[in-house]
Amino acid sequence: MNNYILSILLLQVGIFLLTLFKSFSKSYVNAKGMNLATFEDIEQITRKIESAKQDYNFNLENLKHSLDSGVFKKNHFLEKSTVILLDFYDTIIQLFYDNLARDFGNQLGDMKEGLVKYQIDTQSKFLKLKVDYHRLIIFMDGHSEVMMAAVELLNTSIQLNNIFDKSFGPIKIAIIKESESSAISMDRYKKAVDETNTQMEIYNKLMRPQREVMSKQIGEFIAKLMNYLKTNNV
Repeated sequence: MNNYILSILLLQVGIFLLTLFKSFSKSYVNAKGMNLATFEDIEQITRKIESAKQDYNFNLENLKHSLDSGVFKKNHFLEKSTVILLDFYDTIIQLFYDNLARDFGNQLGDMKEGLVKYQIDTQSKFLKLKVDYHRLIIFMDGHSEVMMAAVELLNTSIQLNNIFDKSFGPIKIAIIKESESSAISMDRYKKAVDETNTQMEIYNKLMRPQREVMSKQIGEFIAKLMNYLKTNNV
């Protein structure tokens, strides 16, 4: 594509020089008639030809620089978009296979501290997906296949985010009460366990359909991403 553009522009420059030379020759013939050119006339012609050559070389170098600059900008955009795409991919994989698949009952160390850290980390990943997607809009065609797949993932993650924000709080409270009641009485502990199970059931009932949708979308996104990387020789 760049070689084609260069050829067209060089042709245009050549036509310009030819037109200039014809115009000068016509004027010269009209002025001198059929007489032979003097030494001064020849010097004037030579200077004009050399000046035209210099202008041609100058314009050619500017053209080459412009084309090189265009290629650099294209490669820069491709590099940036690829990095953000892979960041988006990494975050969605971590969110789906780690955060959203976590067993809350297997928190290590302090239960309350562990649940709070998990909640913050999960919410941070939901936010990062939104940020990465809006960065992609700047660098990529919104109608490309890989971007359409990213939109579907983003929309599902928003649905999951809403469920998480509404449902995780009650689960966190129930689990903390369960861990604390075990040292008080068995009756209290059993009631706390029942409450935890109830909240987990509500949470999973809401989350499971969206997780299944996201699982399918991840597979489609990976296929589109691989095709994008292959097409752009990344």
